[in-house]
This record gives sequence, structure tokens and C-alpha cells, in this order.
Amino acid sequence: MIDATAWTWTRRLLVIAVTASMAALASVAGAPATESAAPDGDLAYGEYLSSQCVTCHQVSGHADGGVPAIVGLPTDAFVDALLAYKNGERDNQVMRSVTGALGLEEIAALAAYFAKLSPD
Repeated sequence: MIDATAWTWTRRLLVIAVTASMAALASVAGAPATESAAPDGDLAYGEYLSSQCVTCHQVSGHADGGVPAIVGLPTDAFVDALLAYKNGERDNQVMRSVTGALGLEEIAALAAYFAKLSPD
């Protein structure tokens, strides 16, 4: 198991990388950070992976039955939350199981995808 200090640094680096990528995409020829401006893999991969997430978290963006809404969640908050579950800092057996199977690439893709969505 990785110690808490290593996870803290990993989380910080991932948040910085995702934030920098989104900022770079937004600045490309003045284009907004949209799916069409993003590299083919990130948002499409996040959308692909999201099917498991929206089983419990509503794609509408509205919380349901105590399950928090994740649509429109800022990337850094999303990454922090998933890494906290993965590292055991947050306690929810379902989320620990789900995040245990995710690598940093998948977490970043999901964060970018859900940040892009708007609640209904």
C-alpha cells in the first residue's frame, strides 16, 4: 500500500496535470474547452467509462437517495474524491471497489467528462 504522503503528491500532480490540460485546450486558437477541442481519447474515454458511474450518480446532475451529484463537478474536486476513496481516506465500500479498479488515466478521463456536463 502506498503511504499517505505519496498519495497526497500523486493527487496534487494529477490535479495539476488535468487542470493544465484543460487550460491548454481552452487556449488553443481561442477555442473553448469542448469535446471537439479535446484530444480524441480523454473525453470519449471518460464518457465510455461513465456508464458505471451513472448507475448510481444521476446523469441529470440531481442527487438521488443520498448519492451525490457529480455532473459539473470541478476536475480537481472529482480527482480528489476518487483518489480519497482509492486510498481509503473516504469510507464507502462501493466507491472503494470501483476506484480500486481505476488507474490515474481513467480518473482523469472521468473528471474531464463529468466536469464538462451541465445539470438538467
